[in-house]
Amino acid sequence: MNLILILLFTIIPVFIIMKIIYDLDKIEKEPIKMLIFLFIGGIISWVIVRLTSKLINGHVYELSAGSPFLKNDWEFFLI
Repeated sequence: MNLILILLFTIIPVFIIMKIIYDLDKIEKEPIKMLIFLFIGGIISWVIVRLTSKLINGHVYELSAGSPFLKNDWEFFLI
């Protein structure tokens, strides 16, 4: 149930903004098919980046944990 609400609260504002921009464009409107394709492409790219960052994050932290220059998490965050 919570996942459905989160998805609704994140996707609905995007569709509203897309609709407003599409309606305000009076001169040369982009095809709906292209807008849907770009929206889905954005979702797919986010998923790829999120999975990649999850996989890499643990390894980067393990490699940097032995560094004498990084004493705590704040120094790791700043670097």
